[in-house]
Amino acid sequence: MRTTFKALFVAVLFVGGIANSAHAQTSSLDGQACKKAGQTQKKAGSSFKCTKVGKKLVWKITSTNANAGGFGNGTHMVGTAVKPGRYITTTASTMCYWERVSGFGGSFDEIISNGSGDGAHLVIDILGTERGFKTSGCGTWVPYSPKPAAKITDGNWVVNDEIAPGLWQASKPTKCYWERVSDFTSGFSSIISNEYEGGLAQIDPSDIGFTSSGCGTWTKVG
Repeated sequence: MRTTFKALFVAVLFVGGIANSAHAQTSSLDGQACKKAGQTQKKAGSSFKCTKVGKKLVWKITSTNANAGGFGNGTHMVGTAVKPGRYITTTASTMCYWERVSGFGGSFDEIISNGSGDGAHLVIDILGTERGFKTSGCGTWVPYSPKPAAKITDGNWVVNDEIAPGLWQASKPTKCYWERVSDFTSGFSSIISNEYEGGLAQIDPSDIGFTSSGCGTWTKVG
């Protein structure tokens, strides 16, 4: 869930469900559409391949150049201490918080995007365009490795790898907030659509990710 302090007013609008259609659906990476099966591209230090899923072509991650041993709490320089790539943590606490920053002066203006974790399964894209990455209470971030999830709970999930497209229902719809996203940078521009107190979510094959907070366990119903 996005928590950028300098955008609190915007955040209130999103939580209130006013911006449910703020951004159009996308199946592109850095503006390059997935048009032909087998097409490849690199983003966030990872390699993607254009793959046919059902009747649609979507980008799927095939490899990552992220830090093999992962990294933990602290402020890390991107490109040296932390390589760009897609990372995952399954050991986050309810106090997990992270920032992608343009500098190390500690000012709000240096925050590119940030997020706080709700759930022990969280995914982040570090692009290499940021100077640093700050993380606290998130456990160890390790390189993302695609595999289907046995159970979908609150957190961030990669569509077509961990969570299947389709209609999903939350076990706790009251105060449930979810987002369909085009990447895992935690920026507002990544949001394809979102909803608050919405116990049903239709995930498209072209979505890159799905994130939820306060929703309990998700069950596929369609």
